[in-house]
Amino acid sequence: GAQCARHGWMNDGVDCLCCRACKSFLCCSLEPSLDIKAREAVVEKFRVSLNEAHLPFCPWRDNPCPDTVVNLPAMSSSEVLAALEARLTTLRSLVSLPRLHSTFLVQVGLQQSTVAVSE
Repeated sequence: GAQCARHGWMNDGVDCLCCRACKSFLCCSLEPSLDIKAREAVVEKFRVSLNEAHLPFCPWRDNPCPDTVVNLPAMSSSEVLAALEARLTTLRSLVSLPRLHSTFLVQVGLQQSTVAVSE
């Protein structure tokens, strides 16, 4: 998942990816009957295709995001909880939350009745 996104691909159904920039599709599935060597060959071909399946002038071709984008820092459960509590404390100190434009709500799939909206 993360490596596919790093190369500009988005999920477009079972075993299929789509590039929103160049509109290319990349599909791959591993048959359970394959032996380990055959599976490794399919995985390697797919890995190469993450780059090469883009159209020649697609901005994602030969230009993936850096590895650091998909490698989240390791945090323990207590560190995650402490960070969440710190963010919640900051939110609680606000007099009011910023208003959201209705077009943004549509884009992220929220209902206007659940949040304050500015037109």
